Amino acid sequence: MRSQFILFVALLALASCANDMPVEKSPKHVPELEEREVNEFVMHTEMAHKKYAYQAKGAISFDLRLVFREKERLNATFTMLTDGSKGRIDRNDGISMVYDGMDSWIVSDSVVDSDMRFDIYTWSYFFGLPYRLSDDGTKYAAFDNDSLNGEQYNTQKLTFEAGTGDAPDDWYILYSDKETELLEVAAYIVTAGQSVEEAEEDPHAIKYEDYIDVDGIPIASNWSFWAWRTEAGLTEQLGYAELTNIEFQAPDSSLYMKP
Repeated sequence: MRSQFILFVALLALASCANDMPVEKSPKHVPELEEREVNEFVMHTEMAHKKYAYQAKGAISFDLRLVFREKERLNATFTMLTDGSKGRIDRNDGISMVYDGMDSWIVSDSVVDSDMRFDIYTWSYFFGLPYRLSDDGTKYAAFDNDSLNGEQYNTQKLTFEAGTGDAPDDWYILYSDKETELLEVAAYIVTAGQSVEEAEEDPHAIKYEDYIDVDGIPIASNWSFWAWRTEAGLTEQLGYAELTNIEFQAPDSSLYMKP
């Protein structure tokens, strides 16, 4: 039997604003926003997603199958705290990836690959994005083009203060539905391993689709990934993800402890 080894990877904590409020309230009443300018886009989008009810659930798990360029990229069960501070990914090949708010590590009895560190936080952040728009370190600015592939949206550009999270130079262009105010598309760049200028040559976008009600919380059960351009919008589909077995659960601290 091969001996198991653990790869520890330093990871900045994903800043998160935990809130135990059981009902939706205006962000004017939320402590972390009292000294910050209230952004109407953020306020309405988080309320549409029932952010505070979502965070009060404690923890959530789901299965995710991710396909890019017709090749399965990831097939795993995700378990994470709803404030985004801790999470784990248990892949169907037996490899586990965990972050505890300070560090991240990979538990495997086989050789690990360079994409695993990216996987540890990226897909969890995409899942939690609609509920984390007012995280510490987030900054917003107007984005003038509110049209995307012939449809009109509410839009904002999200950037981050220096030192925020693992990739503070990344940015997002957020599109929410004008009627439901649910987040529908988030265009983004990934600066990991490259400069901002290089990343901006090929921005991508995630489209949140097929929202379902899970204990009163709207959650997108399908994602699609696209090439994105400021004027042309979504130009080429690159992949998709299917989310199943989505359920809230009580937090279990043992899931995020180092072996």
